[in-house]
Amino acid sequence: MKIALAWLKIMVVAFGLIFGSAALAVDSNYISGIWAIPATKQLGDRLYNVAPQTCANTCSANAACTGFYSFTDWNTCQLYGADADIASRIGPWSNVQMNWKKPSPDPLTQYTSGIAPIPNNGALTETLYGYQPQQCAKMCNAKADCIGFHSFTDANICRLYGLDSTWSTTNGPWSNVKMYMKVTQPRILMVDAHVLTTTNGGNEGWTREFLQKLLAKATQQMNGGEVVFSLGGYDRVVDDALYNGRLQWPILQKFGNTTHQGRVTIYVSSPYPTDASGLSWQGVTFAPYSVISSRHNSFNDEDIEETAKIFLHEMAHNQGFYHNSSTDWVANPSDGGGSFLSFPYATDWYWNNSPLARQVWARLADWSKLHQKGIDQSLKANNYNCAIGAQLPNRGAFPAPNVPARTSQECAARCSQSTSCVAFYSWTDSPTCVLFDATSIGHDTEAGWLNVEMCWRK
Repeated sequence: MKIALAWLKIMVVAFGLIFGSAALAVDSNYISGIWAIPATKQLGDRLYNVAPQTCANTCSANAACTGFYSFTDWNTCQLYGADADIASRIGPWSNVQMNWKKPSPDPLTQYTSGIAPIPNNGALTETLYGYQPQQCAKMCNAKADCIGFHSFTDANICRLYGLDSTWSTTNGPWSNVKMYMKVTQPRILMVDAHVLTTTNGGNEGWTREFLQKLLAKATQQMNGGEVVFSLGGYDRVVDDALYNGRLQWPILQKFGNTTHQGRVTIYVSSPYPTDASGLSWQGVTFAPYSVISSRHNSFNDEDIEETAKIFLHEMAHNQGFYHNSSTDWVANPSDGGGSFLSFPYATDWYWNNSPLARQVWARLADWSKLHQKGIDQSLKANNYNCAIGAQLPNRGAFPAPNVPARTSQECAARCSQSTSCVAFYSWTDSPTCVLFDATSIGHDTEAGWLNVEMCWRK
């Protein structure tokens, strides 16, 4: 029995070291505890014969210092610099106290929180130990595709989540686990990537981590992240013939049935194809799909940027954009070249030059999230008056393209999602959806069709 009790005490101590325990702050400007400490981001050398309060004063006087550790059993001090609070961790140890400057403004003010169920999939990170909620919030803020995180109320543990978590099954709730969600949710488009390779290898550098860098660059180019591209599914496809054939067209044909509504699908071919750097179907779709080349496989910044532009170019074809032409690009000497004034938009440079073109992706992201979460099947009947063959408005349609909806129920959900939408029509024999704003009310109408259902808000 004495042996068992001794082991129990050891286990309790070990548990406390893993999850952290409270400690007194050296002063009111710091939060402190026996927590894991950063493995990198040290600011200067370790200091000896320095009392904890002196260490705090040294950090407070240095704008570059974000926190410090001090030993509880002798006077040793180490300062940390920028982003140390979200760096990789080591420890904790029972005789080393970590002290962090209180963040200002508090990043948690950008989140709503509560004791709520937490997702069991869609995580962006593994479980992270030794992190305060404020530090978890800072990490989430640094990830454009992070929508929130959970954090333990009695231990320094958290995990970050992406868009796929919002419609996953959930666990809990538990009284000691809080869910934090960003007040302003990012517009996210999920991207499923399939990388071609051979039985002898190929495209080895096209890892999940590299694709995340590529999509982050595409997000950055999209007006600094107006729409966020987030990597969802990832796999490697062994196909010697397609990889060695150096042609995009056979790949596009073969895998056209692997797409998913509301998500982007890309296939990565071998480097240096002979037909194109990228290839996609031309036309408005709710399941964007394209093939892009792995290019030079150099993985430098220039190569990543150029590949991101190819990705954005091919995506544009999936929304009906065309190559530059006299109808797409109108000369405008005031801005040094031209401006996008009409639809369809041009496939190149719209991400920098055309707010209206970028709105296409914002709308697609909103509708994709709506589709993935599921549609309330009673929404249409409860909120709209519908009739097949009724007259159609000849004005007030939302800016093209209106990507097809599989059912009129989903079209109704899209209209309800927008405060400016008052009506929609949908074809009964093929996927379609056209939304209308208030300018359509009381104006001239066109004759209806027996295969078109016109619906107005009640």
